[in-house]
Amino acid sequence: MTITFTQEELDLLCLYVERALEDWSELRNHYPRDHVNPTVDEQTDLIFDILCKLQGKDSLGSPAEEMGGKLKQLQKDIHEYAVEKGFWPEERTIFECLALIHSEVSEALEDYRDDRMEQTFTESGKPEGFPSEMADIVIRVMDLCEHLGIDLEDAIHTKMEYNMKRPYRHGRVR
Repeated sequence: MTITFTQEELDLLCLYVERALEDWSELRNHYPRDHVNPTVDEQTDLIFDILCKLQGKDSLGSPAEEMGGKLKQLQKDIHEYAVEKGFWPEERTIFECLALIHSEVSEALEDYRDDRMEQTFTESGKPEGFPSEMADIVIRVMDLCEHLGIDLEDAIHTKMEYNMKRPYRHGRVR
């Protein structure tokens, strides 16, 4: 994807970056001398601030908004297909559904161990390999979420918004 700017937008971008750098310098002045760099969180906040200003918004649009509900529709379609094909003849337990998701994860691990990282097709056209197993995991998760009334698209957005504010490696030192 290529983004183009008018001269006016570029001038505005330069102004925002200059202001952001001034803010950053001011931020650095609040730290003791041994604290050389702002944290990743502070850098991330600064970058988001610049992007928000560029878009003329108080905050960035959510990934869910950017997706335009496509993930939500896919989740609905997957569950409808599963019901139509007889995979929900009766109520399943959460334990059974999670075990089925786990079985797909195990199949992906098996493909990884056997170095089947490319998607291939059987003579009948069935996709196989690691990418196919990863797709099966997502399909099972989306099917379960739709059945339970969980808006996965919104849950992913909420979790990513939180994660983006967490420190590098979530504060863990290895």
